[in-house]
Amino acid sequence: MSAQSVLKLQQADSRLKIDNSELAASLNQLDCALLLEDSRHNVLFINDSFCHMWHLPATEALLGINGHELIKRLHPLVGSSKSFSRYITKVSGCRTKATDLEYRLTDGRILGYNYMPVFIKNEFYGHLWQMSDITARKKTEAALSQKHQLLELFFSQSLDGCFFMTLDQPVEWNDASDKDTILEYVMHHERLTRINPALTAQYKTTPDQLIGKTPAELFTHNLDYAKSVWRQFFDAGRLRIDVQNSLSTGTELWIEGDYICLYDDAGNITGHFGIQRDITVHKKAEERIRYQAHHDSLTNLPNRLLFWDCLTTALSQAEQEKTMMALLFLDCYQFKQVNDNFGHANGDRMLQLLAARLLEIVRKGDTVARLGGDEFVIILPRLRSYDEAQLVSQRIVEAFRRPMRISDNIVQIGVSIGISVYPFDGSNAEEMLRSADKAMYLAKSAGSHAYRFYGLPTTT
Repeated sequence: MSAQSVLKLQQADSRLKIDNSELAASLNQLDCALLLEDSRHNVLFINDSFCHMWHLPATEALLGINGHELIKRLHPLVGSSKSFSRYITKVSGCRTKATDLEYRLTDGRILGYNYMPVFIKNEFYGHLWQMSDITARKKTEAALSQKHQLLELFFSQSLDGCFFMTLDQPVEWNDASDKDTILEYVMHHERLTRINPALTAQYKTTPDQLIGKTPAELFTHNLDYAKSVWRQFFDAGRLRIDVQNSLSTGTELWIEGDYICLYDDAGNITGHFGIQRDITVHKKAEERIRYQAHHDSLTNLPNRLLFWDCLTTALSQAEQEKTMMALLFLDCYQFKQVNDNFGHANGDRMLQLLAARLLEIVRKGDTVARLGGDEFVIILPRLRSYDEAQLVSQRIVEAFRRPMRISDNIVQIGVSIGISVYPFDGSNAEEMLRSADKAMYLAKSAGSHAYRFYGLPTTT
């Protein structure tokens, strides 16, 4: 070999050593641990991260030793060196790539590692191991998994209805947006994608009848109302609502709901999450309490409290429309004899029959109320003349003249009616009632079955 050829070989060997040195320096900067073995498991390369991970001395002291000897040095951390050796041999013996493997060390750390057989020109060369400490990641994954399980448990087991609605495509919602166009898209392209059993129970339906449905399909009867709610919702990003809900499935119920918009990284709305409670029973109880507070428990007519509201409203309406309205004050007599002769139960029954007769006589829009005892009042709005009030009063007198049968007993009740007319006999509720009361006493002094207008001297 010539001197020039020897020089070239020396130069090539020098460059190779430099390249290998630079490669080793680069690999030593990696956070992951690397181990390269030849086909007989002799150590060819170990980076600094490997030594740090396994609490081993400098890498130079480990080069060239056999893998089985290396495993013995790992013994304090791997537990049984023999079982660990068999495990490693099993993985590497297949000479196929293996990823996402895990091993728990005795100090509590969890290693994640990958194995790759190394081939050079189709010839098996050795084994490459890449390892990372994944303890923190596994703890994070476990915590996230636990949270996910808890959320799933809450979603599936909640007694409140829960659901997700997802848009086919996200929408940009801001002051510059064409909100009418966007709402039209949302009504037809936001779909129910997840629902829990409580929601299907609320609407007395099945998941198949709800999943995939859009607002346009759910609120076919009132889509304009749905658009107004969605506009308010999207403007605020969150909505709390207490409303009577009616779906196309035919179910009607009161719900108390809390809804929150979902956004992507760009701030566009992708859908929303909702949780809602069926408060129908509560609302019906409220309505029942409200009804009982405003109605007579015996006759179901408006009581004194509701009467005042109705009279005030009728007066305000008459003032605005420049029309007349009348108030009739009825006093039934001989009622005490019914209670004394036939008992209070029959007296109550008589009052119920009288209330029913009065409701048959009055016009649509008139109000019949019971003030208490045997006193009734009737509000007649939108009168064109005194004659209309007189006609109603005559019908009442005729109805009272007809005997009533109560528990096989024939009962005859008399009535006196006082009439006040707005705007002539009073300008407010108190004046109107006072005038009607005075007119009633005028009727009572005239004998049974009589009525009198407060502002007219004689009426029969």
